[in-house]
Amino acid sequence: MKVISSSISVPEIIWPSVLRIIAICLLIISSSSFLTVPANASDEKEKKILILNSYHHGFAWTDEIVTTIQKSLANKFGKIEFYIEYMDHKRIVDPDLEVVYSRVLEIKYRNQGIDLVIVSDDYALRFLKKVHHRIFRQVPVVFCGINSLENALSVDRDFFTGVVESLDISSNIALVLQLFPGTGSIAIVSDGTPTGIGTREMAREAAGKFTNISFIYLNGEELNTGEMLAELKRLPVNSAVIAPAWYQDKEGNTFNNQEIYPQISEAADVPVFGTSSANLGLGIIGGKVNGGEIQGRYAANLAARILTGAVSPKDIPVETEGQNRYMFDYRQLQRFDIPEDRLPKNSQILFQPFSFYQTYRYLVWGVGIVFCLFVLMIMLLLVAIQHLRRTKNSLAASEENLRVTLQSIGDAVISTDISGKITRINRLAETLTEWPENDAVGRHLEEVVCLISAKDQSRISSPLKACLIDGRTKGFDYGTILVSKYSKEYRVEDSCSAITDDAGTVVGAVLVFRDITAEYEREVWLQQSQKMEVVGQLAGGVAHDFNNMLSGIIGAAELIARDLPGRTRIHKYLDIILESSGRAAGLTKKLLTFAGKKTPTSTVIDVHKALEETIALLENTLDRRILLDLSLDAEHTTVVGDASQLQSAFLNLTINASHAMSEGGTIMISTDNIFLDSSFCEASTFSIEPGDFVKVTVRDTGTGIKPEIIPRIFEPFFTTKEPGKGTGLGLAAVFGVVQQHNGAISVRSELGAGSSFEILLPLTDRASDTDFLITETISGRGKILVVDDEEIMRITAKAILEGLGYEVDVASSGHEGLALIEQSPHSFDLVILDMIMPGMTGRDCFIKMKTIAPEIPVILSSGFSKEEDVQDMKDEGLSYFISKPFYTAALSKAVHEALRAIS
Repeated sequence: MKVISSSISVPEIIWPSVLRIIAICLLIISSSSFLTVPANASDEKEKKILILNSYHHGFAWTDEIVTTIQKSLANKFGKIEFYIEYMDHKRIVDPDLEVVYSRVLEIKYRNQGIDLVIVSDDYALRFLKKVHHRIFRQVPVVFCGINSLENALSVDRDFFTGVVESLDISSNIALVLQLFPGTGSIAIVSDGTPTGIGTREMAREAAGKFTNISFIYLNGEELNTGEMLAELKRLPVNSAVIAPAWYQDKEGNTFNNQEIYPQISEAADVPVFGTSSANLGLGIIGGKVNGGEIQGRYAANLAARILTGAVSPKDIPVETEGQNRYMFDYRQLQRFDIPEDRLPKNSQILFQPFSFYQTYRYLVWGVGIVFCLFVLMIMLLLVAIQHLRRTKNSLAASEENLRVTLQSIGDAVISTDISGKITRINRLAETLTEWPENDAVGRHLEEVVCLISAKDQSRISSPLKACLIDGRTKGFDYGTILVSKYSKEYRVEDSCSAITDDAGTVVGAVLVFRDITAEYEREVWLQQSQKMEVVGQLAGGVAHDFNNMLSGIIGAAELIARDLPGRTRIHKYLDIILESSGRAAGLTKKLLTFAGKKTPTSTVIDVHKALEETIALLENTLDRRILLDLSLDAEHTTVVGDASQLQSAFLNLTINASHAMSEGGTIMISTDNIFLDSSFCEASTFSIEPGDFVKVTVRDTGTGIKPEIIPRIFEPFFTTKEPGKGTGLGLAAVFGVVQQHNGAISVRSELGAGSSFEILLPLTDRASDTDFLITETISGRGKILVVDDEEIMRITAKAILEGLGYEVDVASSGHEGLALIEQSPHSFDLVILDMIMPGMTGRDCFIKMKTIAPEIPVILSSGFSKEEDVQDMKDEGLSYFISKPFYTAALSKAVHEALRAIS
């Protein structure tokens, strides 16, 4: 920044700078005015436009046309008044209404002086052609959304022109075959309205070009809506649907697109294409579509040309070429695994995941430009300040002007002289540093602005010194933290610029910085969330495969035990295998809970048991120099909650304590019972109720916690560890678990003397929940089909069931199992079906199996799904759900109960 220094008189100093500032302000104001005032906003006569619609308000197509026309013409004309009429032809068809309606229009508009009429769709155009000479004589007419070419070309060309709504069914058929090459048949869904009949004829004409495809026509004159949806459900898997229109069925029922198209999409298991952009987002993939917005924009452009007097309707040919374009629903593309590079060129994709820059890129650029203008203005004002400081007669006025400007800036600004002493500080800088201007001015910058490194919390120098030495702009590191006067911390970024006079001599510096704490925390949270999501998906996949392997191990071990005579030494080893497999299954359940595939439980649990299991996990992982001292003195220890969450909380606290004792020490874990009265609970910051509690204390002999950071230790992402050695989520997670269990947590610490965390959990009078283990096996008779893609599962399940007395067939996939059922629907008494299989899932196989042999009971097994995930299948007749891995006794009980239910 340069400051001009000379001996010129005061006016000569002030006016050039002031004039430059005024010029920039006028430029900004004039630019803003240019951008916001319509081009034709002069004193011209107000335009009056009547929009006559065939259909009703609320019909998406019509609303798009009206809205687009209004917006387009409002941007072109400063003064415009719209009159909007709806003939409601979709819902009410009565020839007598035309006579009454023409009389109504004649009375309403005979003295209004309408400048132009815009007509949407065929019915309104036919009507207006009849009454134009009488009601709107000499008034130009622009039409749009016309399906009938004959209707469009039979107008009086002296007064009428417009655009035909030409739907491209042929291109949509070609699009279906491009995206789904294996398509064997296409269903055309069209009602009995003019639009539906017209598009059906287009489809029949186009069908001649595609002789290798069969076409199914679902006509609104022949079917009611329920029958049409039933036909869609029966379509073969290699089919597709093109649904141009279904707004009225044979029974006269009328529908809007928001209610009928989701039903069409839900009924059809195959891709659904459309011809109207208004139906995107309602379940269709998309297609080469027309839209009210397209028709409305074209009509508005024609109307603007006529209203300006440049042309008359007869000079503008009726547009019969299609205005369609390819538009698609991103969510449906994902549903049917259609990559974007297979779409036609210049396709428009809607409902994509939100991108701030793509959505608001013009705003971003606009804000950036305005910000640069403000920065430029600030620099000019600072130059003016240096001028005005040498002029005593104008000091007061200049000081006030600068103060107001600096307070309006969105960044913190501090300026200094050549010695580094603060000469000015704005309000935002006062807030961030917690130094009032009166106290800050005159102090050295290093005294007011304390900067530390986010990496190691060490003090770093501000860029001031370098700026004053070499006169260059210096920026902050991204990991710079500003510590306020009262120890508040902010992540900041920006720069320090030197202030020089016209001779190039540095006379001071200006420090401009911005608080980016919120942006940083959002970025860290996003990165951590993405990592946790990936880990969760991996955990779920591992648990699925692991459960299948455990099922094989358990089944094989039980089979060996069953076939061994008597009780031998081998049985002891088999017991070890079964016990270890059971523990592994429990571990898998925890893994699935972590992966988000199992809902955290809310049962009665023993806090002492949870602590003992936590200690067992830690004994072989903690540093050998760290001792664990366990004193479980509480008499009552049952609480309601999630055992895995509480174990995780205890684990976090213990590991956190071990990190504070790098040279070794002792971690003391103790419990006690305590009663909290109402006064304590009311004063607590936690939502706790008076009553009996169990207190869990985790105390260490580590380094302790600094007093100034104790209030922040439970904040997400706050950590004193070096980068890469901790996320700052551990104590935040503990805090969340305690809150979920209606408890409270507190911490006491002293530097050099260790820390103590106390958790209070409300006790319950309910009896402890215990797992009921089924040990008795139940034999039976019947023929069972086992469908599972894992060979291990097929082998062990077949052997177990045959050992129980059943006859067993196996299938390695859903398709194979379905084929066996189709061959002999009454041969099997029971089907055991795996949930997750390649090709055809257990859910899909179950649905198709029930259509072939609805009486056969089905047991669903999975090592990945929750029982509540298959509730819809239970509603459809699923007999039983059994989680992998399962024991012979549990399987025999499930089979016995499923067969007993139908006997």
